[in-house]
This record gives sequence, C-alpha cells and structure tokens, in this order.
Amino acid sequence: MNTHNHLPVTLRPGCKVNIFLDILQLRADGYHDLLTIFLPLPTPHDILTIMSGRPGTGLQLQCSESLIPDSQNILFHCYRDFSDATGFAPDIEVHLDKNIPMGAGLGGGSSDAASFLLFLNNFAGNQGLEQSNLHHIASNLGADVPFFLTNQPAMATGRGDQLTPVQLPMQGLTMVLACPQISVSTAWAYKAWDDHQSRKSTPPFPLTPTVLPDNIPALSNFVFHNSFERPVFMEYPQLRIVKELLLGLGADGAALSGSGASIFAVFREQSAAANVLDQLRQMDVPTYQYTF
Repeated sequence: MNTHNHLPVTLRPGCKVNIFLDILQLRADGYHDLLTIFLPLPTPHDILTIMSGRPGTGLQLQCSESLIPDSQNILFHCYRDFSDATGFAPDIEVHLDKNIPMGAGLGGGSSDAASFLLFLNNFAGNQGLEQSNLHHIASNLGADVPFFLTNQPAMATGRGDQLTPVQLPMQGLTMVLACPQISVSTAWAYKAWDDHQSRKSTPPFPLTPTVLPDNIPALSNFVFHNSFERPVFMEYPQLRIVKELLLGLGADGAALSGSGASIFAVFREQSAAANVLDQLRQMDVPTYQYTF
C-alpha cells in the first residue's frame, strides 16, 4: 500500500548493545572482521518526525545535535542511496531529535538510518526494494545498519553485517545500561586496537576467534567480552572504574558496548540492579534499566 497521504509520521529508532564483541583481524579493505552479538534495546531512542515538504525540495533535514553537519548526516546518505536505487525521491522534511548519545557504542546513527530506510521503502509503494536490495543499501551505509532493519538479537560476522538470528537466554534477568558522558570515536578505537596488536611480539593478524557455543546455553562472564576494552580503558580509565563498580555491586556480567563509552551490566537479582541504578544516578551517569 502506498502511504503518500499518511504524513506526518513519527519514528522512534532504538539502540543496541554488543553483549559479545571479538575483533578477529584487519581486512584487505581496511575494515575489521568481527564476531559479535547484537541485542536491541528500546531506550534510549531517537525521534524522527517526517512531514511533507515543498515541491521540488527533496530532503530537508533538521537535527537537534549541532555537532552533526546536515550534509554529513547518515540520513542524507540514506535518502541519496535509496533514491539512486529506486528513482523515488519524495519531497519531505525530517526532524531528527537525538537522544541516543553519540560516541557511546549504541549504534544510534545506524538505527536512525535503518528506520528511515524502512520508512522510505514503505513510502515508495511499488517502487520499493526487495529485502536483499535493502540489505545491500544498508550495508553500504554502515556495518550496523542491516542489524537494525530486523532489530532482533543476532550474531554478526564479517564487518558486522552478516547476520544470524540467535535466541538469548535473558528471561528473568535485569540489565542496567550506564552512559557516561564521554564520547569515544569508533575510528580512534579501531586504530588504538590495531596499534596495540602491532606492539605484540607475535604477528598481530589473523587472530584466533573466541568460539561461542552454538546455542549460547548460559550467560556467563566469559560471554561478556569486548576486544575494545583494553585500548579504550587505557585511554579513558574512568570507564574501567564504572565497569568495576557495576561488578563490585553485584552484576553477574558487564562489558563495554561497541567501541564505548556505554557499559551494560546484567543482574540475576533485581534488588542489586536497583542499587546500581541508584548509585549511578547519584554520580550523574545517565542510566537505563530493562527487565527481560
């Protein structure tokens, strides 16, 4: 069904954490091979408001985050790539209200792009793309974008864009997400990891991947692993302190998400999670809680 008459539309793209992230090796194309597990979360979320635009104006974009120049916003690239592939270039005004912190390892930009891409594909009606073509556009926009198209727990390989759905035994657990007000550049984090590997006495690449059991039967501390922690914690020791605080207050597992700076912790005991939430808020660290 074509939805041209159904504007304005409000979208609420959520975020993700990587409950496991292993950097395997540097690829010939300059990216890195990963083994990671994505878990989608509903908050924090951005807000995309899409309205009809004046004829002939194409995409008009406003963003609440002044640090992102409009021309560099991933939504512009999303609109351009979709219109190049389909010939569909609607006149729309988009306001992006950023609530997912940048440089937090939560995939906010990727989530925005996937949400907007799905909107455009629906809005295009019979000019819309098949799922495989949509995935191709998403992958070119960013390694995390394909995950957000389905927004279901997944194991990811390659650059993070080759996805396999997984069942995670999260029932009955509580998660706390701490978002220290620090921004970590993903490009910097990869370079810092590369530099750390090159200083080792053994050849840095390829690395032996940490093998996870096929069905991930138990969430134990060994699953909560992130290759970025060593270089990121060296540069930002206050993030290590947050992780140690979470574990010291009863978390059953904790890890950096993505390249940071956010850190999540999982609790079997809801009372311990509530205590951590209180402690973090006293420290003025923005926090979120989820019960599975």
